[in-house]
Amino acid sequence: MPIRKKWKPKWSEPCPCASGKKYKDCCWRRLPDFDIGKAYTAALREKNLDRALLATRADVTQYTIWHKTNTAPALAAGGVGLQLLRIDVNALGAYVGRLSSLYFHLGLWKDWPAVLDRLRTNIQHPAWYRKIAYYLSFYYLSPGGDRAKARQELAKAGPITKKEEDLELLQLYVDLEFDDLPFAARMEILDRILELDNDRENQLQYRGAKAVQYFMIGDAQTAAQQLAEVIGFVRQTEADEPLEGYEKHLYGRLLQLLGSLKRYKSTLKESALQFHALLLEDRWTQSGRAAIQRELGDSYRYADEWDQAEMAYRQAIALGGSHLDKVHVAECLLYRKQIDAAATEIDTVKRETLPRHEFEDFVFAYAAIAIWSAKTDRLTEAKTLLRALGPAEPIFNDRRLNLLLRVTETLASGTPSAVAKADSTPKGGLATVASFFELKPNIAGIGFNFNAMIDYFARKKTKGEPNKSD
Repeated sequence: MPIRKKWKPKWSEPCPCASGKKYKDCCWRRLPDFDIGKAYTAALREKNLDRALLATRADVTQYTIWHKTNTAPALAAGGVGLQLLRIDVNALGAYVGRLSSLYFHLGLWKDWPAVLDRLRTNIQHPAWYRKIAYYLSFYYLSPGGDRAKARQELAKAGPITKKEEDLELLQLYVDLEFDDLPFAARMEILDRILELDNDRENQLQYRGAKAVQYFMIGDAQTAAQQLAEVIGFVRQTEADEPLEGYEKHLYGRLLQLLGSLKRYKSTLKESALQFHALLLEDRWTQSGRAAIQRELGDSYRYADEWDQAEMAYRQAIALGGSHLDKVHVAECLLYRKQIDAAATEIDTVKRETLPRHEFEDFVFAYAAIAIWSAKTDRLTEAKTLLRALGPAEPIFNDRRLNLLLRVTETLASGTPSAVAKADSTPKGGLATVASFFELKPNIAGIGFNFNAMIDYFARKKTKGEPNKSD
């Protein structure tokens, strides 16, 4: 069997790491060979990002050399190259993900699109070009980015269907295009993601996402069944494999959602304990700690523990939380029958800053306060807001229509009926919306959280061993 000639860049050619430098001035002295990834890990451990960047560039170059030495000739010969190609695209893609994280944290983010353009030739195959499209789409989802542009870049990857084999493309597709898909198509995509990755974190995320989808079409029974199954799966595995990192976060949310659907106070208490445990960890930024306080507040709120819920939301606000926290504080005050205080609180919310589902939260809470206050101006405003609101999900549209009916009745009579008061509280229907989208299915788990995605890329491990033999 002939010995395969090892491919290597020419000295005067651009370095495969896409730094923009020539190979002779860049990675050739740092190539890691079989120690690929170790220098990067060591640099991160020492929090030396500049050295981590150099190490990651060398890893990208090393893997490109392996690909062009082994897989590219096999592809050209029509042999087993396609199987190797999938390994190479995923592995090199993981190293590029690490590179993206470093470019962001080192203040080089504006240079990233040009780097991706140079990386396009590292693997000359449509599967790799799709991976580049994925990272470009991700770039436009960064703070100050352009979501429409992100969708345009993702579209360049071509049709994404239930037969898609690139897990990351599927996950990003879910975030960008999911709202426009019919229910059956959503479930097919989620099932495909679950089929491609048996990792427990992935299973928690996307099995939980399926439960959310069933809930949104009004099938609370199937949603609860799905949640009970995935929670049972965790309880079967956690003795031998304790929950780590984001798994803990997901598990707390799954418990919270099941507890809120079934009115299981014990399950809601268990979810609150999960969030308390998370707050004891020192890995959170201030905004991250605020988000956990909000979720702790949600667990108490669904359990009708209004004092504890208000305390958690106020902690979130003190940590710089969003105006959604003020909406929830207003609810806590209302359901303790402090109506004037609730009205004052809801009026401090900058409604124009709220994204879609959080704005729905605001409208529903505002309408409940209007009904209990029975003030004409507030009821009129609530009626206008409810009429203009158009939630796509049946469960929330039903809630909107019911509140609109109760607001209209209260305007006509001047006094809220016992039924109207009951219907505007959690006992009479879901008071708010946004927390049920906390499990919106994507890599980050809570809508599109760019910082969480960047961290995901930084810690992501390559799966499968490359074909390194000469």
